[in-house]
Amino acid sequence: MTISTQTHYLMNNLMGIFFGAILPSFLLSGSDSEASAIYFLTALLALIPSNIAYRKGRSFAKWFIYSDTLWIIAMIHSLK
Repeated sequence: MTISTQTHYLMNNLMGIFFGAILPSFLLSGSDSEASAIYFLTALLALIPSNIAYRKGRSFAKWFIYSDTLWIIAMIHSLK
């Protein structure tokens, strides 16, 4: 993995954590604290299959959304 690829990989992870996990959890925190905590944990779990798929040359954003909605199925698909 080259330096520019590593930089792009790190940038995708940071954007995924912020826009996919932290920001929605912050927006949900006003209504119910349990909902924001659960969403935060599922969004962090969604990073696992999306990172695996990204390293195989697939779109990080598409796989993050897919992983966030159907985590266990996306995990199996990303390993193929």
